Amino acid sequence: MIYEELEGTIHRIRVGHFNLHLQLFHRENSLALILIYGARGDQDTRQFLAGIENLINLSLESGIEADKIYDCLLFQRGESFGVTGNPKVPMALGILDAIGKLLKYNYPEGKKREA
Repeated sequence: MIYEELEGTIHRIRVGHFNLHLQLFHRENSLALILIYGARGDQDTRQFLAGIENLINLSLESGIEADKIYDCLLFQRGESFGVTGNPKVPMALGILDAIGKLLKYNYPEGKKREA
């Protein structure tokens, strides 16, 4: 698998009643791949997250930078919202907003944040 060859980080965030896990993989300081999964959720939520993951990864494969992707996700409202328990993203309007904010924090201006 491609992600076995890439450096990455794992991020956990709670959006409302839903626990979200994101694995962000980068190549040459740019986002290369994202894996999204939830610690719990119904079949519809799992399919929703798989669809978002696929859309983001197709966008990345097509050469779209992370900043363009997170700009589309920011401020999207959803059923699960509120305090996240993650200091990088203290509040989220929904799952899409949380993903967008986490991407923006880790890849400001489309490039990996320096440690």
